[in-house]
Amino acid sequence: MTRHREFTALGRPILSIGGQARNSSAFTPDDAEYACRAVDALGGNTVAMPVSWELFEPREGEFDPSPVRDLIERVRRWGLHLVILWFASWKNGTMEYAPAWVKEDPARFPRVELPDGGRAFVLSQHSATNRDADARAFAALLGLVRDLDAEHGTVIAVQVENEPGIFAPVRRDFGPDGTRDFTSPVPERLIERARTFPESPLGAAWTAAGSALQGNWPEVFGGYGAEACSAWHLANYIDTVAAAGKEAYDLPLTVNTWVGMGTWGVAGLDYPSGGAVPTTGSLDIWRTAVEHIDMICPDMYEPNLDAYRDKLAAFGDDPGRWPLFIPETGNANPNAALMFHAVGERGAIGQHVFAIEDLVDEDGGVRPAGEPFARSFGMIRDVEPLIRRHRGTGAMHTLVQTPGTRVERLSLGPWRCVVIFGQPDFAWNAMDFRHGREVAEEAEARTDLGQEWGRAFIFQEGEDEFWFIGHRARVQLQAELSDDGSVPYALLSGEHQTAQTPTLCIEEGHFEAERFVRDRLRTGDEARHGIWLLADCRVVHVVMSSAGRR
Repeated sequence: MTRHREFTALGRPILSIGGQARNSSAFTPDDAEYACRAVDALGGNTVAMPVSWELFEPREGEFDPSPVRDLIERVRRWGLHLVILWFASWKNGTMEYAPAWVKEDPARFPRVELPDGGRAFVLSQHSATNRDADARAFAALLGLVRDLDAEHGTVIAVQVENEPGIFAPVRRDFGPDGTRDFTSPVPERLIERARTFPESPLGAAWTAAGSALQGNWPEVFGGYGAEACSAWHLANYIDTVAAAGKEAYDLPLTVNTWVGMGTWGVAGLDYPSGGAVPTTGSLDIWRTAVEHIDMICPDMYEPNLDAYRDKLAAFGDDPGRWPLFIPETGNANPNAALMFHAVGERGAIGQHVFAIEDLVDEDGGVRPAGEPFARSFGMIRDVEPLIRRHRGTGAMHTLVQTPGTRVERLSLGPWRCVVIFGQPDFAWNAMDFRHGREVAEEAEARTDLGQEWGRAFIFQEGEDEFWFIGHRARVQLQAELSDDGSVPYALLSGEHQTAQTPTLCIEEGHFEAERFVRDRLRTGDEARHGIWLLADCRVVHVVMSSAGRR
């Protein structure tokens, strides 16, 4: 099966930037309106909202189209795109959004059983009855979306379940179906995956258990076998649900993953067992099992840049086959800057901020906590044509400030580039009158997570032409050092270095489709002491003199 590799609306590609509403926001018109207004105020283009199984099918076999119709029409009126979140068999590792007629009939709709015979509040992924009921409802949902929206393109994707798995004090289902599958042979193609990639987490678990070429789950994977069994059957359950939906309407289908490992890192206790966690091998299992899911996605609340990079790398290590989409991030300050890393370095096709309503007030104004996100949303959307043109070519560079850091250096072909986050400490404030009064403190390096981090994109067009966008950053360019061991005289003085930068043009502007429109030309004082970047300057286009690098 060919997977969707990007989001589109009526054939037009979309870099999905926006927010996810809180879990109950879609259920009342006022709350849904608030969420749409929040995304619009922040400059996003997509809102993600739940559709729950219990409201869509309140009585078995009877589907209520009104909540879905109202939601699609509301989002369309705002000129936004919609990602529907199907809260059904699982929501954060439990069954809380299943209909009452499912919850009240555990004999027919089995739950995960505990070793003592008790039942967890989690549907069993080993039950065909559970799976088929969910799949019928999901197919009805996608058929309704097709009928309501195929000609409009408002809905660009559907998330199948939410952070699925077993969030209960077990790593597997101890019921009869679960025990049957736990003691059954591990599928050959999964063993082959572990054998082929011995350096992967799945391969490491297989090797540690003795590298058996056949056997049941504990025989092949040892202590990881219980979680591995849960992951395999969970992935197959959800893939069957996805297949039913795809048959009705072929939209991009996603699954999101609870990636935090908690204190002990124990499945069931600290995160839902069976979810596509990369560090345990479960992500490998999901990638082997599913055929109808287009994106397996991390929910990223990590504020540490190094940890954030590591987690994203696991999900984005095969961007051709598995596009990277981040359906949830925290709405704390660092996530506004880390969005640049996801889009620029990891090639993310979208990122949504959870609890988007928290970032605007009741009148629709952006709260101070929302301003960094509004800046990042705007900057990413401003350079979307450049991202599409240069991503993967080596000509796109991403810079994200880390706490305590002021300077980054990189080589841009014949040009040596220095990026200073904030003001240079050797010069006067060479900005226009709109900005010069606002950044007296900008010489400071950011030292904690409560401060807004600098970030920037640099796009190189040939040897001497550049596009910049960023916030709290200042770029300086000089010709690369010659091979004879000399040092250019202009570097001896900060004042001379910036005054001797051989620029032909520095201009601010924006894109209308693929065409750049100049809004302001920078010359004289405003062009000295580096190319300063603030979000409301939008795109800064710079052409250097080729003679200046000889």
